[in-house]
Amino acid sequence: VIYNASRGWALRLYPGTLSNVNILNNTFAFPNPDRDGHIAVTDVTVLNSTIVNNLFYQPRNAAIRLSGATNVSGSVASRNLTTAPTMTSPAPPAGLTVSNNWTNTDPLLVNPAGHDLHLGATSPAIDKGAALMTMTLDYDGCSRPRGAGIDIGAYER
Repeated sequence: VIYNASRGWALRLYPGTLSNVNILNNTFAFPNPDRDGHIAVTDVTVLNSTIVNNLFYQPRNAAIRLSGATNVSGSVASRNLTTAPTMTSPAPPAGLTVSNNWTNTDPLLVNPAGHDLHLGATSPAIDKGAALMTMTLDYDGCSRPRGAGIDIGAYER
């Protein structure tokens, strides 16, 4: 759970070559007033990596910011939910498959103003995540899944 990152990004992939990076079942919340996205992929080569089951609440303009000399191969951004109008800005480069994501979608969190970023009872993120064998517990230590499927974000409802 990462929130109120008011300088830079909550997570940045930079520099050099990064392989097999897995960004899974995180909750990122609230915009940086000066930067687009919660994740930045900048001047880097990213190989065989995944950005899956993440919840992006109120990023500025896009969930993932791509910039500079970025080369991506064999990587996926899937089953993520964001309140932003787009998952990536600008459009994803060849080598990054962006599919099965939800944009412009309110995750219906319990009380984001009070920093309770758990999913509310009617959240569209419930049971919508990809099944990941490595993610057996949520941020509270509860087992995954607790319903028909894995929930998107750090918390299982």
